[in-house]
Amino acid sequence: MNRRQTTAQATTTAHLEAQKRAKFEQRKKETKQQAIRLAVAEKGEVVPTLSELPDQSLNSPSKFPSTAFYDTISTYPVGHGMNTSAYKAILLGAKPENQITCKCKHDCVTIPNCPCRRMAVWMNHGDCESLLVSGHEIDFSQGVHENKFYFSCSSGCKCTGCSLNSVLEAKKDHNEKVKVTRRRLDVGFGVEAKRHIEKGEFIATFVGTLCGPLTANGLKAETINVRYSYTATNKNSIKQVTKLLKSKEYVRYLREAYHSDIIIDPLERGNFTRFFNHSCQPNLTIVKVCAGGVSPLDLNMVFVANRAINQGEEMTFDYGPHYLMGQCLCEICKNKEDVDMATAENINGGSESENICPNTPNRLGKRPSGVKKPQIPKKSKKNGLMTLMAITRNSKMKLRPRNQPPRVSRAKPMKKKAIVPIKPTIVTGETLPLFSRLKDFGKNLLCNFPGTAFFTSIVVNVLGAYLSKAVTEAIKLGNQNPICCSCGPGVSCMENPDCECAIASKQFQKKLKIPPVLRKKAVKLDENQYWRIQFCCGPKCQCSSECSLKGLDEIDKDHNKKFEVYREEEKMGFCVSTKKYIAKGTPVMSFNGEIVGKRALKKGSDAEQYSLKLIDQDQALIEFLKTANFLAKNLLRPLATAFDRVVFINPLKYGNVGRFLSHSCRPNLEMMRIFQGGVSPGHMRIVFIANCNIKAGENLSFDYGEDYVVNHIENCMCPEVCMKKNMKESKMNTVGAQRAVRNQTQETSMMGKLRSFFR
Repeated sequence: MNRRQTTAQATTTAHLEAQKRAKFEQRKKETKQQAIRLAVAEKGEVVPTLSELPDQSLNSPSKFPSTAFYDTISTYPVGHGMNTSAYKAILLGAKPENQITCKCKHDCVTIPNCPCRRMAVWMNHGDCESLLVSGHEIDFSQGVHENKFYFSCSSGCKCTGCSLNSVLEAKKDHNEKVKVTRRRLDVGFGVEAKRHIEKGEFIATFVGTLCGPLTANGLKAETINVRYSYTATNKNSIKQVTKLLKSKEYVRYLREAYHSDIIIDPLERGNFTRFFNHSCQPNLTIVKVCAGGVSPLDLNMVFVANRAINQGEEMTFDYGPHYLMGQCLCEICKNKEDVDMATAENINGGSESENICPNTPNRLGKRPSGVKKPQIPKKSKKNGLMTLMAITRNSKMKLRPRNQPPRVSRAKPMKKKAIVPIKPTIVTGETLPLFSRLKDFGKNLLCNFPGTAFFTSIVVNVLGAYLSKAVTEAIKLGNQNPICCSCGPGVSCMENPDCECAIASKQFQKKLKIPPVLRKKAVKLDENQYWRIQFCCGPKCQCSSECSLKGLDEIDKDHNKKFEVYREEEKMGFCVSTKKYIAKGTPVMSFNGEIVGKRALKKGSDAEQYSLKLIDQDQALIEFLKTANFLAKNLLRPLATAFDRVVFINPLKYGNVGRFLSHSCRPNLEMMRIFQGGVSPGHMRIVFIANCNIKAGENLSFDYGEDYVVNHIENCMCPEVCMKKNMKESKMNTVGAQRAVRNQTQETSMMGKLRSFFR
């Protein structure tokens, strides 16, 4: 065989293989289309969605979130994204020889030859006494039903008065059992019992579109609303049912289908079960029940009451530990936090609770900020005796064995003054959806998001932990003496010589030599922008909405229309892009969070990496406040003392979209500090200003600082040419705004000019 013949044979073989692959792909496509056409969703009972918030303006359906609108169904439609075995199993399961129905005239449980009862016994490992029927006791121990399957009669059965019909019982009389209502804006809609529910009663089935992890409903994978979806199979095995199935082909496809990920997506089509909230001690349990067959289309997720539920009580189930990422809002965890806080206060005598904010919810598993751990017994290494040891950060006292009497001090005990903590005011802000577009779909699920992606969105900074006494007192006095103008509607503050805000702004301009931040006018930036502090009208000012001093009036509004938060690279994390064009000098957004002391940021923690320095012993500001004419004399010394401290903004627990801003060696945002409504640390805000024209779709970024890049970033991934790669340019990478515990040194005017020149 010569070379030409060998080449021709190889070409023919490749052509035949390509034809085989094309035919195989065509068969897969046809199988998928047949399964989608086969499963037609039936309409279900509609449960009305009500809203009973205190603010009546939010109770209108026009104010409902988009997830509150859906088509009510009672059976599954088939979507996209499942593997071929799942679609093939659905088609084979629809054949009459693979369906399991009965024609009993009495209760199926009492008839041994009933095919439904026989399958139910096989699925229950031969146990006839613990079938899923309304009259029997069901084991609701944790983890029992995770990989267990039950069987039930279906609508195709002709039996009457059957007790083996859990799925049929769960699909009827919904409006008599439950009602959907919204009483709290932070929790959203919930489901309450309309009547008393007995233990073991079947409530409803979780329905939606059957789809796979690749795509859902013909859309890309990242559009699946993972907060509502439920994974039905997740590599489960049903070997116990294969003995009763005659078709070997059907058994093979069933095994492959149940070992794949089949997701129920109720976003567009579903029922009221999408509104069941989470609880760590739920009153509902999900059980997997096959009805009429064992194909994925016959698999039902049935909610069963695991205890008696009173009328008006909310119905909940456990979302699982991976969904919540340590942030739980259920009543059980809230009560537990209150008890833990009260216990900690009793242990500490209630005297050293200076920095505890009683109405601020704490993260699950962490003790309140500023509270010492309770005393716990530990063994002494020397003599093995039990000693009582107080676990504190600075505890260096020697341990004394319990069998020795304690020393008695003759000194008179000092009376500690109880400091009343400042009650935080939490103003919730707009919540932006997070889009994850990583190549690995599993990492795009909400349960695999990093813990730093979960927080409470706020508009105004709240008080946190480890604030010094001087800062706390200054914030207290600042709240009692706000600076809010009373110019009235139609009056611009800069045109009114008696306006309190205009007087303060003009003195800031004169002493700190910086132009004002005016509405709809570009902010003039310079090389020391962080240290040039300004004053603007606040939200409580009574001046016109078109007042020129309301330069920050738009930065906390319409974030969903302005920004998008997404991630495409796991190393870079979430980024923020703009949806609209931003002109140079425009205030873009603020950086909100908890106002905390330096001790709240542990070295190497997420809080250290995410926080920004709000106050850093600002001598220029201190000298200005000492001579300010618009402040009362009793405020001068407390404010000067407070601004001589170091204070940070920690956005981990409370924050806004500013926490997702990326680093760039050539950023398009600059950081600026502005007072609003007063001049205390509580009235100071960090605002990002555009230092160039930013196009729609462009990422927003600022310079984290040289120290942060050296200590925390191995390879800078900013889209611009990284200055670290060029030693000559790296000398010009001075910082106007830096993160967390990095030094915030002032830039010289020459370095600022050089950076502006090379930019």
